[in-house]
Amino acid sequence: EDCLYLNIFAPLQMDETKLALPVVVYIHGEGYSWSSGNPYDGGVLASYSNLIVVTLNFRLGVLGFLNANPAPHQKARVANYGLMDQIAALHWVQQNIALFGGDPGNITLMGHGSGAACINFLMISPTVMPGLFHRAILLSGSALSSWAIVDDPVYYSLKLAKHMNCTIPEDNDKDVS
Repeated sequence: EDCLYLNIFAPLQMDETKLALPVVVYIHGEGYSWSSGNPYDGGVLASYSNLIVVTLNFRLGVLGFLNANPAPHQKARVANYGLMDQIAALHWVQQNIALFGGDPGNITLMGHGSGAACINFLMISPTVMPGLFHRAILLSGSALSSWAIVDDPVYYSLKLAKHMNCTIPEDNDKDVS
C-alpha cells in the first residue's frame, strides 16, 4: 500500500530572521474508508496565517482500520495501521519540520469528521509519545461520536475473512453467514 505521503505548505515570504513558525497538521475526514489529504491545499492558510501546514495520507479501509483480533477479551494488541501511519507521519514532522521553517515544539493537530476522531484517539493512546504534538482542534467529530467506532468489529473482520476465503478460527461463536 503506497499511501504514506505528506504535503507541506509554507508561506511564500518567510522571514529567515524570525523564530520558527507554528505547525498545523491536518488529518482529513470523510470516513475511515476513503479520501486523501491531497485535495486540501494548505497554501492559502500558510500564507495568510504565517503557519506551516502539513496534510498527510494514511492507510484506509481494511488496510488501515481492520480489527483482526478474534478474541477481544484477551489482551492482544490490535494493529490499527491507519493510526500507526499517522503516528509515523507525526514523528517525521517532529524530526524534519524545522528544515521547512516550522517549530517542532509548536505542533497543532486539526481534523474534521473521522480525522477529528483519529486525533482524539491519538490524544488518549498510550502509544503516542508525549510532545509529539501540543494542541488539537477537533471539528465535527470525536472518539465519542456514534460513528467513530464499530459496535462489533470482530463480526466484520470475520465476515471479510469468510468473503476472502480465509480460515476462520473454529472457536468463533459469531455467525457470519
